[in-house]
Amino acid sequence: LIQPSRKRFLATPTTGHCCHICAIYYWTCRPSLFIYRSLYLNATCQNGAYRRFFFITAIIAIVFFIMQSSPRTGTTKYRSAQNVIVSGCQGFVLTTVMTLVRLTAFAADTNAAAPIVDDTVGLDLKAARHPHLVLAGKPCVANDIAVDASSILIVSGPNAGGKTVALKTAGLAVLMARAGLHILASPGSRLTLFDAVDTDIGDAQSLENDLSTFTGHLVNLRQFIADSGRSTLLLIDEIAVGTEPEQGAALAQAVLEALAERGTCAIVTTHYERLKALAAERDAFANASVGFDMSAMRPTFELHLGVPGSSGALIVARELGLDQRVHEVGYRYSLSSGPAFPDETKAGSMA
Repeated sequence: LIQPSRKRFLATPTTGHCCHICAIYYWTCRPSLFIYRSLYLNATCQNGAYRRFFFITAIIAIVFFIMQSSPRTGTTKYRSAQNVIVSGCQGFVLTTVMTLVRLTAFAADTNAAAPIVDDTVGLDLKAARHPHLVLAGKPCVANDIAVDASSILIVSGPNAGGKTVALKTAGLAVLMARAGLHILASPGSRLTLFDAVDTDIGDAQSLENDLSTFTGHLVNLRQFIADSGRSTLLLIDEIAVGTEPEQGAALAQAVLEALAERGTCAIVTTHYERLKALAAERDAFANASVGFDMSAMRPTFELHLGVPGSSGALIVARELGLDQRVHEVGYRYSLSSGPAFPDETKAGSMA
């Protein structure tokens, strides 16, 4: 290696630093090679940008070593341009290596695993965890989340029971896999690299756009029906809320049936009994629920696939310290079978 004609090249600090970094990376951070392998073997069939990324990386690396090893001859402008090219290539290579090192450290610190990419499975996550809860050091219940391709999972259960957390966990797993990252799930987890992950989570009202809570959600649903397809993952939290419950449930069913006809894969949270019944009757839908410990009177945050759940609003209200008298009155009202107000048909006839 130490040849007279190569002494200057080997003695260059920049080259020495690159060699040391590459050696350390090879021996200590080889697990991060999954990132390249995942992007190249799995994601390239979905997104041509990854192919371009690897092509550009290879070209820059070749240019870097050629320019670094070539003698500094020629005019001043030529040598300056040569130095600029070498510095730029060096920065790109070092940034790429250090990024992979940090991603490897993240995977090791969070016990993340490499997902199996399968375009026919939809989502099949084993013991999936929410990244934010893990990084914040908060207690996190691992859950299995499974949704068949071109099907819709309807998640029900008590308020503050973890429905939205499960929704976001699934979406983040897909986005992390699309970025070539390990996901916070057990080995053997499988998923599809969806082209788009669209969400309707939270309150969509806007004074500037003249949108109420209901109309804000409705605008998003309209867009989902127009744009979604087999390559789309939809995450909808509390679909069609903010209006009269019966009409909201009917509208929600119509929207989900339209999405199912398009072969869209979706996870939807709801309290509507009509949607729970829909999942029990139609093959394109499936039920799931978050658990509730009746002995301890608190949610377990565990996701149970195949069974619907009860909302338990009165129980949650009591646990949150609602006045006992108000709670008892609400409980008595829940036992009554008659409506508190005339329905719209009677109201129309009275008018």
